[in-house]
Amino acid sequence: MLVKRYNRGYDDVASNKREMSAEDRKWLEIIEKGDRTVRGSYEVPLPLHDNHGPLAETRDLALRRMHSLRKKIVKYGNYTEQYSAFMTEMQQKGYAEQVTTASQENVWYIPHFGVQHPDKPDKVCVVFDCASKVEGTSLNYLLSQRPDMMNSFLGALVKFKGGLFAYTGDINIMFYQVRVPEHQQNYLRFFCWENSFDEEPKEWKMAVHLSGASSSLIIVNFVLKQTASDFGNEFEEGARFTVTNNLFADDYLRAEDRENALLVNLLEVMELCKKGGFTLTKFSSPFVEVMSSITSEWYSRGTS
Repeated sequence: MLVKRYNRGYDDVASNKREMSAEDRKWLEIIEKGDRTVRGSYEVPLPLHDNHGPLAETRDLALRRMHSLRKKIVKYGNYTEQYSAFMTEMQQKGYAEQVTTASQENVWYIPHFGVQHPDKPDKVCVVFDCASKVEGTSLNYLLSQRPDMMNSFLGALVKFKGGLFAYTGDINIMFYQVRVPEHQQNYLRFFCWENSFDEEPKEWKMAVHLSGASSSLIIVNFVLKQTASDFGNEFEEGARFTVTNNLFADDYLRAEDRENALLVNLLEVMELCKKGGFTLTKFSSPFVEVMSSITSEWYSRGTS
């Protein structure tokens, strides 16, 4: 099981953190039920509090928020096309699936809205509002946020400054690479238009962990460490160490004394991340030598 393998492989990493509480261990017992899926990604349960009681009726609020969203979409020209493109991609990649059952047991509807980055005005990112409250309760309220498995920013920065050559990298749409078991996907229902914004929205459900969910960052960090534990022995020790220790949020930081050692580490980290279903991208380095060596051949080897 995931947690048993994780605990054997990461005593050295956990040694500088506080001892786990009873709540932490209970969280790990939930996550231990996860496993790798046939799609090549990890599947990890939502760490729901087991005493949350009957769920509030969230369908009406989600529908009202959709009608408000429709007005904005219609008002802002190309926003319509951008929003539709994002949701279509979510569905094509298997991150979202249309609801085929009328079951209303353990169902939570999540409102969503679009955000445009100032530097990317032609692209809309859809954000799921997991903090939206109904009767004083939100999806985030139902989710446990334990234990703390995050690397500290200071720790990652110290390691980053430990060599003459360095690079940074970003994990592409990190949260969507960890799947949610099918029996829990009804907690992640939402409304979306299928063909036209003039039609009534259809019911969908997310099949992956959401960036807006309070537990997702902890879960993804757990899965990345698990990936290093499960597959790290296929690579040099530096790759396993980097995936385990040099991640802060969705960014990797790595430094080496020799340029060639840094490039070898980069390629192996990319390939190790792929084992868990993650793609490392958006590389940057202040060293011209390093950037000029990251050719299309290197990139294709690490991401294909």
